Amino acid sequence: MKPGIDQMLLSAVTTLATRIRPELSDESYAAGDAGMVAANLILVMQMAESTADTLFRENTAMRAMFARVSGKVGDPLREPLAAASQTEDANLRISSLEAGHAALSALLIDLHAWAEAHDPALNAEIWSLLSQGAADRMLEMPVM
Repeated sequence: MKPGIDQMLLSAVTTLATRIRPELSDESYAAGDAGMVAANLILVMQMAESTADTLFRENTAMRAMFARVSGKVGDPLREPLAAASQTEDANLRISSLEAGHAALSALLIDLHAWAEAHDPALNAEIWSLLSQGAADRMLEMPVM
């Protein structure tokens, strides 16, 4: 059986916390560094579990929103929104999803500025999308 990312990171956290950290003087910077690295690895475990899913869902939601509203906004947004709604993520690698997300987010900023002035319901929908994205990225700091 091949260990998953979470298992490999947990093994590193366990090694740092139970084998390396106890060998270091409590007064040394290295002891604090070992604790911080262990805590960061726990946060990386959480991110590894959810990042691709979060980006994929947000990209899909932005494309659907752009397709739905491209006909009711004027120039210069109409064509970029329609074009962006037809894009697809090249694959499910985080780097690829992040690249698509960056391009879609830049367009969402422009749409949001338009919605604030012209469409209160769309403005609220965009805030909801942004709020959900923040909630999806929430990490739980481990107790160490």
